[in-house]
Amino acid sequence: MEEAIAWAQELLQKSPTALKFLKYSFNADTAHIGAISNIAMSARALYYQTAEALAGVKAFNEKRPLDFSRCRK
Repeated sequence: MEEAIAWAQELLQKSPTALKFLKYSFNADTAHIGAISNIAMSARALYYQTAEALAGVKAFNEKRPLDFSRCRK
């Protein structure tokens, strides 16, 4: 039990988003389309929070052409 608690404490130091994607990917081989859908929907939700997505929304709302040059590294 002590080892399990130590391992859980170590996992709590990791990114919750990364852990979520790992969990979805571990289940993908047995849960099939449902697991793949979970990965896709979570990835889409993350995308909506990126500078790239926000720049696109801003350009659309301002009715101007898209400029993603600031989003490229």
